[in-house]
Amino acid sequence: MWEARAESLPREALERQTLEGLRGTLGHVLAHAAWRRRLAGAEPGDIRTTADWSRLPFLTKDELRDAYPFGLACVEPERVLRIHMSSGTTGNPVLNPYTRADVEQWAAVMARCYVAAGVGPRDVVQITPSFGLFTGGFGFHYGAERIGAMVVPIGAGRTSLQLSLMRDLGATVLTGISTYPLRILEVAREERFDLGSLRLRVAILGSEMWSDDLRARIERELGIRAYDIIGMTETGGPGLGIDCAARDGIHVWEDHYFCEVVDPTTARPRGDGE
Repeated sequence: MWEARAESLPREALERQTLEGLRGTLGHVLAHAAWRRRLAGAEPGDIRTTADWSRLPFLTKDELRDAYPFGLACVEPERVLRIHMSSGTTGNPVLNPYTRADVEQWAAVMARCYVAAGVGPRDVVQITPSFGLFTGGFGFHYGAERIGAMVVPIGAGRTSLQLSLMRDLGATVLTGISTYPLRILEVAREERFDLGSLRLRVAILGSEMWSDDLRARIERELGIRAYDIIGMTETGGPGLGIDCAARDGIHVWEDHYFCEVVDPTTARPRGDGE
């Protein structure tokens, strides 16, 4: 039921909910000293419209790195249920502490992404991203369990085994990083594996940039429909949004996330479509 409610909210109701969420978020972070220093003078009452949010200082990835490990955390350590983080290849990693409520929210938006891709409780979902500090594997896992699908949590690598399990367990959904299907196709050719023996019909792919041409190739050679999912460590992992059959951009779950499109040079807001 939560999917239907979220998708049917009138725009005015959604904007009221967004405004309440922005005020609540600001009040929550201002209860913590590091954020009071960073947002000196700001008060929840300052947010009278969503446009007022842009008056707050822009949060950069360098600030998140410099706050490693818990400098900007807004809960006590005993409330942290899980840690995930980025790779940290260009400095300190971005560390994300999750409360139980955060994990529940993550599962909810990931479940929506599956539903948007036409995946349901009768599907068999093979999860090929890694399970660990990287958010991918767990996000796909939680969402698939939430919708009641059968989960095959194999994780990264072992492509020969991946192919065998896809066939033997009747996997209908492949989840992974965007280029992993190329490795699957390569191993299938090397081992003369019959791709026609698979029951795959959907792939949900992300984590890397990929082109329309690559998507078309994956769809053609695996006989599937591929969907582009987005997210990042800073937003809690994959699940922020997904495209649909229209192939006309990403749908973002606006009752959970407030998106600002900004000029990369000036950081000033830009309008829809720019």
